[in-house]
Amino acid sequence: MYCVRARYGATDEPGVVSVYNVATQPDGEFTSITGSASAPNASAPGSLVVEFPGQPDGSYWVLDTDYTSWSAVYSCDNFGGLAVEFGWVLARENAVTEDVYNRAMSNFAKYGIDTSLFQKFYHGDDCVYDEPETPQRS
Repeated sequence: MYCVRARYGATDEPGVVSVYNVATQPDGEFTSITGSASAPNASAPGSLVVEFPGQPDGSYWVLDTDYTSWSAVYSCDNFGGLAVEFGWVLARENAVTEDVYNRAMSNFAKYGIDTSLFQKFYHGDDCVYDEPETPQRS
């Protein structure tokens, strides 16, 4: 996928944020999903549970953040005996500087996480991050 973006927002439920993920699939189709994230343990605010409809809940850990421009996030869950790992460098801007990228990536190495299969997503000026409008029939 490419043109990937996550948008987080407030909800009426204390301690819960909305999560809206969008991306363009390899065939050019726009895809989106809405879920929520919460930190069930107040003493570990960087340990999150993320829920999306029809998907198993995911455990996410914020490894590090500067609270203004980037975060290094990791997930490792076991689904039916299969370990599934993901890592993300989340940024507020589409164009991440090499310095920010390297600072975030160093956190994965610090925790012994293999980043050899990590991929950077394309975020060009032609990316679509909002649901395309469907023409109305008259």
